[in-house]
Amino acid sequence: MTKIKYKFCPVCGGLFKNILIPKENRKRLTCQQCNFVFYQNPKTTAGVIIVKNGRVLLGKKASGPKKGLWNIPGGFLEAGEHPLQGAKREIKEETNLNIRIIKLLGIFKSRYFTGDHCVNIFYLAEIISGPAKAGDDLSQLKWFKPSELPKKMAFKDNVQALQAWLKEAKNHLALN
Repeated sequence: MTKIKYKFCPVCGGLFKNILIPKENRKRLTCQQCNFVFYQNPKTTAGVIIVKNGRVLLGKKASGPKKGLWNIPGGFLEAGEHPLQGAKREIKEETNLNIRIIKLLGIFKSRYFTGDHCVNIFYLAEIISGPAKAGDDLSQLKWFKPSELPKKMAFKDNVQALQAWLKEAKNHLALN
């Protein structure tokens, strides 16, 4: 796993040093010149499990980390973007679909290939309109039955989200 090593302060350009912050009992990158503390907070993603006729829509990654592996459509949120809006935007970019969010499915943590921590928010949704068509960083879209899900997914949080969906689907069937 590649880990980005930050050396320079984004405020003044001074050098960072890992300094223990006593009240937090944690080391933080701190600028030696202006004392800016660089909090390496997690990046937030939004993913959407779209279900139609008991099948879930997955996309095959066309580029970047984990190229060629199946992934739940979604991506990183923009600064200031609400997770619901980000989820809808990402789905439109990656699948050409307009969706209606049904519910929050789960929130899972992971690490990106750069070493950055991520908070991954997954929703369950249904299609409102649009033909499904791979776009953005996906090369292919495919509907999977629960018994046909790929053995290897692009990211660990995808596996966790699919397990949450399967558990919910099983519980829903048991109630009917």
